[in-house]
Amino acid sequence: MSAGPLSLSCAERHIARVSTEPSFSLSCSAQLSRQVVRLSPVPGTSAPQARALRVSRRMRKAPVCESGNGAAFVPKKPTLVDIPVSYNGAKCRYIIYSAGLEDKIDTISPADLGGLKSPEYLALNPQGKMPALILPAQSGGKPQCIAESEVVLQYLIEKFCPEHGMGKLSSEQRAIVRQAARVIDVYTTPIQAASYRQMDPEVRATNIKELARQLDILETYVEGPFVLGNDISCADIAILPTLIWMNFIMPRFFGWKSIFSGRPKLQSLFEAMQKEPAGAKINGELEAALSGWEEKGRWKDVGITDQVANTSFEWACS
Repeated sequence: MSAGPLSLSCAERHIARVSTEPSFSLSCSAQLSRQVVRLSPVPGTSAPQARALRVSRRMRKAPVCESGNGAAFVPKKPTLVDIPVSYNGAKCRYIIYSAGLEDKIDTISPADLGGLKSPEYLALNPQGKMPALILPAQSGGKPQCIAESEVVLQYLIEKFCPEHGMGKLSSEQRAIVRQAARVIDVYTTPIQAASYRQMDPEVRATNIKELARQLDILETYVEGPFVLGNDISCADIAILPTLIWMNFIMPRFFGWKSIFSGRPKLQSLFEAMQKEPAGAKINGELEAALSGWEEKGRWKDVGITDQVANTSFEWACS
């Protein structure tokens, strides 16, 4: 049984909203909540749009409750709530891809649960943020929510990918890994919005300069090619999405020559992580979503294009 045009599913809904504006021809099973929508862009859909939609289709796998109807989400398997453009969620997805867990862990968009601030989602994660990993209920209890990207990352590593964990590291090595990861979580991520959201130009310029300084600090933690030398740690996994994000945005919209100017160790880490299949996949997801934003004119719409044209501020911090 086929249906007419329907609302996009999961990450497709998000990508269509913030990254693309194509018209679509949709066909799907009547059991939409348990089937993946097969999506065909009409002729003329751009390459970035098509890439973004392919990414979103791969990420949408789990059956979901109808948003806004008050139904509780009861996952049958661990389910990551995330979207392709999320650099915080990307480090969690890295482990899913690296360990081959796509069939064991579903990925859905917060839109499938009514949005980050919906009663359905807040009942699972009171912070109303993503990513979050929802575990199936045990022994008749309620589903467990593991929130915060670093906590989710560590859970996935400990359970599925211990080779990226800290079990065999010395106390000194563990400290280095934790410090490098903290640079991302505490000092970089909170101001990374300066690269893509609307804000006062003076505040933006200050944050962009600080982002450059944090890259300099990260450089000091990398032994090469990875933080601890030849082995990938959770610090490298935490750093990669931010490097992908800034490598795409800063040269295009802020006039940086390269985010790796004067930072050869970070460049070595970035290139080495790209050689890993999971790293290449994360790069493709983030770049596809950011390309969609670029095509829609996001950086002009939020005022960045006009602000960067104001030479009274320093933007090119490389």
